[in-house]
Amino acid sequence: MKCFELSFSEPDKICISADFENTCSRIAIPKAAIVAKHTYLAHGLTKVFTQKLCRVRGNHIISGMTDQWCGKSIRVPKIKPSLLGCNILRVEYSLLVYVRLNSSHFRENKHLSKYGEI
Repeated sequence: MKCFELSFSEPDKICISADFENTCSRIAIPKAAIVAKHTYLAHGLTKVFTQKLCRVRGNHIISGMTDQWCGKSIRVPKIKPSLLGCNILRVEYSLLVYVRLNSSHFRENKHLSKYGEI
């Protein structure tokens, strides 16, 4: 998987280039999502919440076949800025590319890239 830029802002689109190969007996669906991870720290306890902000999916890949994304784009949504230097609240944004199998959730290829830092 390739992502050509490392920093993005709201009106941008992220172009993803990736190769997928289905070697199992189930139907595979390639997907990509922009995920927000909120980490709260209070009284020595940490809570983490994750949320998918937007997503894109590819075509179904049957067993023994391949698929290729050449510049598949996902739009960067309006995001809230991270508070730099804050020890109580931390927000991280990442791009997640994964494959969903027909009746389970299996992450085969994961690429994390922070974007939208203000």
